[in-house]
Amino acid sequence: RSFLPNGVFQRMICLLVAHSSRSYQKSGEMAILERPKLFKNFASVDFEPGFRIKVYEDTKLQHFYLLVDDNSLTKSNRSLIVIQSMLRKINSDIMGNGLSWEIFLEDCTTGEMTRYL
Repeated sequence: RSFLPNGVFQRMICLLVAHSSRSYQKSGEMAILERPKLFKNFASVDFEPGFRIKVYEDTKLQHFYLLVDDNSLTKSNRSLIVIQSMLRKINSDIMGNGLSWEIFLEDCTTGEMTRYL
């Protein structure tokens, strides 16, 4: 039922790396960012100093997943807002507003996925 068009996953990675670069510039010289780790279907990017996001593309299910490894509710909420904005940009710029998606959030204690509205 789902289809992930070619280039959408790669564009998301580009936007994450661009955001990382901007957050580094805003934070000043004291910030330390690790270089992004980029692979065919996986990336690990410092979203901002001390806050890493991992992105995985499942080519069989035609999905991609963004994993936030942080217990900071403030950072997680802020990253969700920015990621939603990135999805809207991809949809507008590349897909002519024809891309639809669902966002699910995982409860880290139970592993249960809940649809985000």
